[in-house]
Amino acid sequence: MEKMKSKKPIILFVASEAAPYVKTGGLADVCGSLPYALEKLGATVKVILPKYKGIEQQYKDKVKHICDLYIDLGWRKQ
Repeated sequence: MEKMKSKKPIILFVASEAAPYVKTGGLADVCGSLPYALEKLGATVKVILPKYKGIEQQYKDKVKHICDLYIDLGWRKQ
């Protein structure tokens, strides 16, 4: 039997916060450090965050804008 090739896992984190970009609690610490740990184990990891106005410019300069998404919330789009 032919050996199965091991595939690299691809992981997408979608979160409301991740250190150091935006942090209000423990979720930011996890989403800021866990992707790096998973990459060291061989995974491909991407993180998606909202582009909050309060994110410092030095961090905005390091990210790649992919698209804009709007969500219907009652009578408005956010």
